[in-house]
Amino acid sequence: MTHHKINLSMIKAASTLFEKGELENCLLIGVQHCLYTTFKMMEALFDKGLAAENILLLGKCYSTDPSVFQMMREKKIDISEDSLKFDSHIAYDDYFDQKIKEFLQSKLQKIMSKNYRKIIILDDGGALIRKFQTFSCSLKNVIAIEQTSSGYNDLLHANHQIPIINVARSKAKHIFEPKQINLQAIENIQKAILHLNRPDPKKILVLGNGSIGSALKSLLENKYQVDLYDIQASKNRLAIHNLNKLLPDYDMILGCSGKCSIGHKQHHLLKKDCILASISSSDREFDAVYLRRTKPRQTMNCFNDIYSHRVFLLNSGFPMTFVGKNAEILNYSHFTRALLMCAIKQSLKEHKKSGFIQLDETLQNNMLNVFKNLESS
Repeated sequence: MTHHKINLSMIKAASTLFEKGELENCLLIGVQHCLYTTFKMMEALFDKGLAAENILLLGKCYSTDPSVFQMMREKKIDISEDSLKFDSHIAYDDYFDQKIKEFLQSKLQKIMSKNYRKIIILDDGGALIRKFQTFSCSLKNVIAIEQTSSGYNDLLHANHQIPIINVARSKAKHIFEPKQINLQAIENIQKAILHLNRPDPKKILVLGNGSIGSALKSLLENKYQVDLYDIQASKNRLAIHNLNKLLPDYDMILGCSGKCSIGHKQHHLLKKDCILASISSSDREFDAVYLRRTKPRQTMNCFNDIYSHRVFLLNSGFPMTFVGKNAEILNYSHFTRALLMCAIKQSLKEHKKSGFIQLDETLQNNMLNVFKNLESS
């Protein structure tokens, strides 16, 4: 994908929320998808006073564009080498949890070196927020931002010492995101099936009846026979509630639950040549590490499609929204970055309450109006 095709209009609109110099003496620590729109968001924040050396980033292997990684390095953004790495024989949640710990330990001196006006934790998945609060440094002037539902669910029932701006469950994010994510995932899945030289699946099971899963069923049901299953009986749309009895019947299974929906002890129940594709977080939907361990260890390329235990695992079990260089959602990614910029703007205020706080509705509506006008023009 060429970067000049990526829409940046919302980032430009969100940058007008900030006064000149408003981010001076702030420190931003992030776990992020290191894509071109992320880089352009950071550049926009430079113009508002955020120093490049005060941006500490750790990317995820499946959503870090190597060319963007290099751009960030050239701009003196402190992005970790581990952003590009993984270990195919270790579950990514376990691997990445350790990398976050190492990342924070290596930056502790920087974090404690001065009295920052604000320390902003910009997280995707909740683990950075969780880990940061365990470190023996002052939490004064620290505020966090969580952008994913999986991160929100992970943090929801914990006791927190800092405020957390809840972008994950914001109205603006949920109006547009499920459809856009699914359209991208479907496009990438169709390309993968062509590459595998497989016939189109006839019968598809969607696991997880949340906003992504329900939207995915709606998008696919005109072309395929699609069933929607959820482990919660109240959300399950099938007469059969025992997943093990359902698994042998489907040509493709799409994981949208945000957790492990099919464990390794259930792999033998899958139909021969079943295709597994995640539209979720990390590699947890199908206990993918157990399928990857039948292949030689990989540490840099997490985008391989794998045939193991008689089933196809697309993208090494990582989300189908992120496939190599096709990771950026052309006309939507800039909207997500704009919401994060709204949260960064909100973080500059004083917040006495710890735990989750809602993303400011006025800021959300501002961005929604801009985005709707762009879509209609």
